[in-house]
Amino acid sequence: MMPSPKDRRTRRKSTQLAECVATSVKGPATHIRGIAILGSFAALRSYGVADQYWSLVDHEEEVLLRSVVSNAWVPMEIATAHYARLDRLITDKNEQRKYGQAAGRRAHGIFTRTVVRRFINQEIVRNRMLEMMVRRFAEQFRGGSMEIFAFSESHVRIEIYDIEFLKFEYVKNAFAGHFEGALSIVENNVEFRRLFTPDQNRLPISMTWIPR
Repeated sequence: MMPSPKDRRTRRKSTQLAECVATSVKGPATHIRGIAILGSFAALRSYGVADQYWSLVDHEEEVLLRSVVSNAWVPMEIATAHYARLDRLITDKNEQRKYGQAAGRRAHGIFTRTVVRRFINQEIVRNRMLEMMVRRFAEQFRGGSMEIFAFSESHVRIEIYDIEFLKFEYVKNAFAGHFEGALSIVENNVEFRRLFTPDQNRLPISMTWIPR
């Protein structure tokens, strides 16, 4: 679904009040790294639906999926079909978010601890973390877009778009959990909130640091 003119005007007006602090805008995604697909297989096993998943996959696609390695580029049509099955089989939004949190901790753990050791100033740590999130995003997709807008020192909004499988609730909740998991390594006073939009292929996430 394309955003309506009203939706686009609302977004332009809101982002004009903010500073874009990190961005990677590359147009519609065509491929995703295999490591994302491999990580979701762990979620299937944990949720107890792996057998059901493979029963929905034809032989040719199963051979392809079982041969995926971490650095391989998986075409978007294969990835979209994969996440459609996940969306069908793992329906609990808290479970979806939990798998994203675990993936975020795995993906960003070493980098995050390095940043914390190197920088004492908390604002610098936050900025480096946000930059790192965008850089990692860009490494995982051929195409796809992500922007981070800062409204104040304690409030930012992440915008992800140009990815076909963002239309699935599983993906939206797992993405939100991913960022939450990454930041939870160093900070436990961040409130994450998914923002809803008429554009099903866009994911806005609000992040607010709560004073301790």
